[in-house]
Order: sequence, then C-alpha cells, then structure tokens
Amino acid sequence: MAQGLTISKLAKAGGVAARTIRYYEQIGVLPAPTRTAAGYRQYDQAGVQRLRFVRRARALGLPLRDVKTLIGSLDGGPRLALRPRLLALVRR
Repeated sequence: MAQGLTISKLAKAGGVAARTIRYYEQIGVLPAPTRTAAGYRQYDQAGVQRLRFVRRARALGLPLRDVKTLIGSLDGGPRLALRPRLLALVRR
C-alpha cells in the first residue's frame, strides 16, 4: 500500500462518514494522518484497523473518552491488563 488511502476511502473501509474521521482526529481518538504535498490526508492499513476498533468499541456503547483511553494503551501507554479494563468498561 505505497499510495495510502484518502479520507473517503478510509471512511468507506471503516463504515463511517469522513466528517466522523475528522472529528475523531480533532479530539485525539485517531492520530493526525500524514499529508500529501497538496494537503490531502493519507492513511495506511493501521489507520483502517484503528478506525474499525473505534467503531466496534462505540457499537459496544463505550463513550469516546473511554475509547481514547484504550487507544492510548494500544499506542504504548500503560498496558495494565487491557482486556480486563475493556471488559469492565463494556459491562458498565
């Protein structure tokens, strides 16, 4: 995937609107993507995976602040028993 995905292709792959992706980037749930010389956002396969994770977490009813905390754990933050934390959040 040398070329990367545009925001519209990521939106289609993740099943959300491009506006949702921009919002997730703005609040820090998704990291800011790389940009082309023309300023277009470029996403890789990791971006697709992350967006799908966020979608699944939201489908389970998790608020965005909890999703952001979980994503921080995936990004090298403290991984203190991620699975039990996720289960506790879902049960709540």
